[in-house]
Amino acid sequence: MKQTRCPITGDAIDKKHYVDYNDRRIYFCCPDCPAKFLKDPEKYLKQMKAEGVEFERSPAAKEA
Repeated sequence: MKQTRCPITGDAIDKKHYVDYNDRRIYFCCPDCPAKFLKDPEKYLKQMKAEGVEFERSPAAKEA
């Protein structure tokens, strides 16, 4: 399933707030959440994978 929820708060994502991490684009609900994600990204990625989230590839990854 596509990402629809912020990995930090569980709220609906706003596609203007994102981080490209390991060739994946991770979306967030607000401008505060990316910094929280980057403190322990693997924790959140593991949780998202367990929930069946399919990640968008970052534009840089698509070009490679």
